[in-house]
Amino acid sequence: MLEFLRGIPEIGDLPILANIGVIDDGSPDTGELMNLLSRRNLLYRIVPAPDLHLDLNIRLGSKEYPKSEAENPSQLAQKIRAELTDEKRLLRVYGSEVVIARLLGTAGRIRIHLLNYASRPVTGLRVRVLGAYRNWQVAAYDKPGLKLADFSAADGATEFTVPEMGTYAVIDLSGAR
Repeated sequence: MLEFLRGIPEIGDLPILANIGVIDDGSPDTGELMNLLSRRNLLYRIVPAPDLHLDLNIRLGSKEYPKSEAENPSQLAQKIRAELTDEKRLLRVYGSEVVIARLLGTAGRIRIHLLNYASRPVTGLRVRVLGAYRNWQVAAYDKPGLKLADFSAADGATEFTVPEMGTYAVIDLSGAR
C-alpha cells in the first residue's frame, strides 16, 4: 500500500471539502454521529464553532439537535441529510453502502478518495460530484489500469462509474467548465 501511495501524483495541499460542520464535544454520541455521517458519505469537517461557509453546523445539545435525538443516531443522520438536501451535497455515491468517500479540492481541481471497507470488490459504483470537470485520472490500489466508465459533465455536476473497485481508489478531476 505504501508503494502505491507513493506513486499517486502530488497535487498540492488541497483543503477538505464539506457541506457540514460538526462541533466535536468529545462525547460518544458525537463520535457515533460522525461515524454514521462518514458511512453515508455526508461530507463534514470538525469545526470549533459554527462555520457560516458550510450548509449545516451540528452541535449535539443545541436547540436544533438536542441530545435526545442522539439516542437514535441513524435517524439523526437521516434528519441531517434531509436538511442538507441531495441537491446541495458536494458528492454522492450510488450502488454501495460499503464505500466511504473523502473530497478535497479547490476551484478547478478536486481529488476523491474512495475506500471500500468490505472484504469483496464493489461493482458498478456510481459517483456524482458538483462541478463540471473535463479531465480525470484514476489510481486504484488493487485494480491497476482501472478506467472510469460513463463519464459525463452536465448541469453543474460530473458523474461517472467505477466499473469494479477493490480496496482503495483515488480519482482526480480537473478542467472545470
